[in-house]
Amino acid sequence: MKKDFSYPIPVDMIAQKEKRYSIEASVEDNKSIAEILMVPAVNHFSAKYVVKGYKKSTLIEVSGEYSAKIMQNCIITLEDFEKEYSGEFSVMYDSKLKVKTKDDEECDIAELDSPEVVYGNEIDLVHVALEQIALALDDYPRKEGAKYNFKPEFTEDDLAKERKNPFDILASLKK
Repeated sequence: MKKDFSYPIPVDMIAQKEKRYSIEASVEDNKSIAEILMVPAVNHFSAKYVVKGYKKSTLIEVSGEYSAKIMQNCIITLEDFEKEYSGEFSVMYDSKLKVKTKDDEECDIAELDSPEVVYGNEIDLVHVALEQIALALDDYPRKEGAKYNFKPEFTEDDLAKERKNPFDILASLKK
């Protein structure tokens, strides 16, 4: 399966006026998204974007909202179930920002909220929304109503029988 569902926007084409984009995935695109997100299936994906450049600046803002219906595997029942994800996002990019190498200085806390780096002189709108969905996915997905009923292998009585006083061995040496 190719991971080729994308919607790249060349940085040179981004104007200072807001431009709106809307993307809805086809059935084939959903298969590609499922492979990227490493989930059993994606039944629906759509996103709406607002892309805006800023005057006298290299900053670009990509904001919008996403909606997805994703099949996940319940960690308790091991059954697949569908869960709906939706949310809003806003990501800043700097078209002149360069990737630091190992030889550069370590980043400090002030740099953690710095704008994202633009790779290849384009911003992939699909990648922006998929990153947000990946962050929203449950690490341990549970089907609604699924409960884990723990049944201990040993009872308290079994454990009490097996508990021995560590000094009992010393008593046998006294004899």
